[in-house]
Amino acid sequence: MIFESFSVLQLLTIWVVLVFWSIFLGLYRTLVDRIRSGLIASPTTNSLTVKLFEDCLRLPNHERPFHVEAACLSSLQVFCGFFVSSAFITVYFKLETNSWLLITSFLSAIAVKGFRHGFFPKNLAKQHRLSFFYELDYFLY
Repeated sequence: MIFESFSVLQLLTIWVVLVFWSIFLGLYRTLVDRIRSGLIASPTTNSLTVKLFEDCLRLPNHERPFHVEAACLSSLQVFCGFFVSSAFITVYFKLETNSWLLITSFLSAIAVKGFRHGFFPKNLAKQHRLSFFYELDYFLY
């Protein structure tokens, strides 16, 4: 299998990149939802972030932006998180692979994904943090 050739550190790096990428995407989706519902005002500066928001707001209301990308990143995050946690437990705690280890690894990957999906974007999309987010244009293109 392809993941057996990676070290724990390489798997952890891939997983951390996926986590931050999905947090960033979740933040976009949360902000578009808040602008559509009227909780926050639409940004007025001329930046790449604002242009992306305008493109997302032109979509019909029943289409959430980046839904395919968010689903793909979520599944990759759970997949990599499962391998990271099982490799970490196997290598560093010297435990043999058994069914309880696999179940624990899978549930921990699901828990981190749920925490990342539910808590972080909604917490980061607060009104007083929006000016910092609008300045992150360089990560988009």
